[in-house]
This record gives sequence, C-alpha cells and structure tokens, in this order.
Amino acid sequence: MSKDESPHPTKLYVNCFLREMINREITEFCVFKSTPLPIYPELRTNTVAWQHLCNRLKVMSDIGHLAPPKNPVNGRIKLVVFEDVGQEEIQRSVTVHTIFDDSVPDPFVKLRFEYESTSRGPHSLK
Repeated sequence: MSKDESPHPTKLYVNCFLREMINREITEFCVFKSTPLPIYPELRTNTVAWQHLCNRLKVMSDIGHLAPPKNPVNGRIKLVVFEDVGQEEIQRSVTVHTIFDDSVPDPFVKLRFEYESTSRGPHSLK
C-alpha cells in the first residue's frame, strides 16, 4: 500500500472496535446482527455493516470461508497491542476467541478476550 492509500474503512473500524474492547479490558462481547454497532466519530466512516464486521473478523480468525455456515464456527485472533504510558511502553498479548453463528434467527459473533501477558520496557523513539 502506498503512502497515499488509506486502509479499507472496514479494517479501520474493526481495529478501532478491538482496541476499544482491549482498552476497556472487556472479557466477553457478543455482537448480534439486530443490534446497532458502536459508532466511532474519529473515523471517516464511523460505522460499517454488520456483515462487513463479521467478514473482517472471520479473515482475522483464519476462517477460510466467508459464506454463512450451517453450524457455529470457532476461530482465534492473536494480537499484540502496544501502548505508551509515561516513559514506558506496555506490550499486551491478547487472544480473541471468536464464535460465528449464522444458523440462528438473529446471527451473531461472540468474542472472548484472553489477556495473556503484559510486558513493560523503556519508551522508544519511533
């Protein structure tokens, strides 16, 4: 991607969505198709369609098919999140366990966050 190209709005939205969940130290969150998604005013496109959110999470979960399956499908997303706190940089390892269920009347994706480790180090110039 060149410097002039910006990431797809769905990628930006999902990154913001996951970052908020991690910052709030959410342990479990379920997103139903019938429920409005959170709005992030700082994004150019501050919300996305539910199916776009699910498709992006399926890709990140290494689920090979985006078409709605007949049974629930499990996946996993491994993340490393960096945060500057004062003079220290905090690195958090997070695993997000995902369950996609399109077989019910109100399809959903369930996210379970597992906070594995935190490490601190001196702040580095970037």
